[in-house]
Amino acid sequence: MAMGQFVSPGLQQPEGRDAAQAAVDSINAAGGINGKQIDLIICNDKRDPNQAAQCARDAVSQNVVAVISASINFSDQVLPVLQRADIAYLKAAPTGPDEYSNDDSFPLTGGTLSDAGSAGIAMRTEGCVKPATIASPATSSQFVGKAYGWGYQSAGGAPIDINLTVPLNSPDYAPTIASLESQGIDCVGVAFAPTDMLNMGKVISQTSSTIKVFSIIGISPEEVTSAYAKDGVALTIGSAYPPLADTTFTGLDEFRTDLAAKNVPVNGVSIQGYLGFEVFQTVAAAMTGPITAESFKQALEGSTAVQVLGLEPIDFSKELPVQGYNRVFNPNAYLLQVRDGKVVVAGPPVDTTPVFSFIKP
Repeated sequence: MAMGQFVSPGLQQPEGRDAAQAAVDSINAAGGINGKQIDLIICNDKRDPNQAAQCARDAVSQNVVAVISASINFSDQVLPVLQRADIAYLKAAPTGPDEYSNDDSFPLTGGTLSDAGSAGIAMRTEGCVKPATIASPATSSQFVGKAYGWGYQSAGGAPIDINLTVPLNSPDYAPTIASLESQGIDCVGVAFAPTDMLNMGKVISQTSSTIKVFSIIGISPEEVTSAYAKDGVALTIGSAYPPLADTTFTGLDEFRTDLAAKNVPVNGVSIQGYLGFEVFQTVAAAMTGPITAESFKQALEGSTAVQVLGLEPIDFSKELPVQGYNRVFNPNAYLLQVRDGKVVVAGPPVDTTPVFSFIKP
């Protein structure tokens, strides 16, 4: 089952659903898994916790082998139901606390904590002496701001003590930038929505500020990063993936090809809908005997090097030794930078394991 908030009031993310279908169609066209076709069930939770719980119950009643989450925000409603039926739950990026700790949760990345943590590590390794963070009042934004600080500390830096909160859709970021410069800030971790990221970048460019900006891919989509490149602002991004549209990273060729065949946009939502099926195919193809929820979960737990789309191999047999975040199996994140007008991979993936030890409630 592919489950997510694909079409709902106020949020349209059909590419998560369509990418899941594209992945399954590609696998089936190539002969399926050991000669058997995948039967895909799609359940739209409509951004409704009750509907999400119903999707989970449907997964149980229809004997699905695994649930692939494209963009579920109600895992607290879903995981308890799946756990009683021993159904593995694969999600590209964990968000809820239970996704980091539930025994049936198999996240494919370290999520926002790894992304923002790697950006914080980069602040330290790139020589930032006096960093700061900027976030909106939203809880999720404040959390990202803290994660930058945890990353900076994990790399040997002191706690970041200048953490600004700026209202969303601020009409002018010039006072904020001026304030940072007056305090000698050389780097800033930004936890803003795309529009605010874009507006702040323009101010940095127009004022000829030398402040370096650090962000995560979720709040720095292609249109933002390209604008930063155009304006010449130094930008480093923490991301679970290389740039999705970068054709020089050949590991993503299959993903881009399958989506192009179905006219599905290549973006952060579609990769989440697609990636879990690549993991499913890799693990299931190595199994012998009937593929059931119980046998698949057991095989997944014993898989030590699941490599998909050229990304770092995932060892699902080894938990992270951090309470509350033990279900992180892939703490690696890529650092991306804007160079010559393009977003490129800055180097090998960063292991963000140390970041999780600095997390405070």
